[in-house]
Amino acid sequence: MSTRNSKACDPDDIYSEHLKTAFPVLVIPLTALLNECLKREIVPDQWKHSNVTIPSIGKGNKAGTNSYRSIALQNTLFKTFTTLLCKRLRDIIDEKLPDSQFGFRCGRSTAQAVHCLQTYIEMALANRWGKLHAIFVDFSKSFDTISRSIPVKKLETSLVPRHYLLPVVRDLHFFFMDC
Repeated sequence: MSTRNSKACDPDDIYSEHLKTAFPVLVIPLTALLNECLKREIVPDQWKHSNVTIPSIGKGNKAGTNSYRSIALQNTLFKTFTTLLCKRLRDIIDEKLPDSQFGFRCGRSTAQAVHCLQTYIEMALANRWGKLHAIFVDFSKSFDTISRSIPVKKLETSLVPRHYLLPVVRDLHFFFMDC
């Protein structure tokens, strides 16, 4: 229900508005279908297909690769399933993350991180011999270069062995490795 309207349809010609409108009728069979994916520990192959376009971002050298970005129109049911999967994983993992972790967490923002840093600076300045060491690292494009197996291995060590979500995550991981 949280998807925006008037977006392009998926490879199966299903718009998110279709699912929203039919939700009262589809909620039970759709829930059964998504639960069956978890039970069988796989995502249907047809959900993994997407239509990719590569438009120019409108700035920079047109001959350079940084002047373009890819947009994948994914299967609407795939997006629904992975959104629910991410929510379940987030609920499990969030409590294991340190309070100092602000990135990619619900209810946390850059403004809060800056406020924490400002508080630490003020505490250091209040002490006559106070010192504060800070390091700023720019992780831009880090996800473009990291081995995709690292986050999956970290997730495997963070969850209990044989957690019911791990096989589906592995299935999706191997799918994205082929892309």
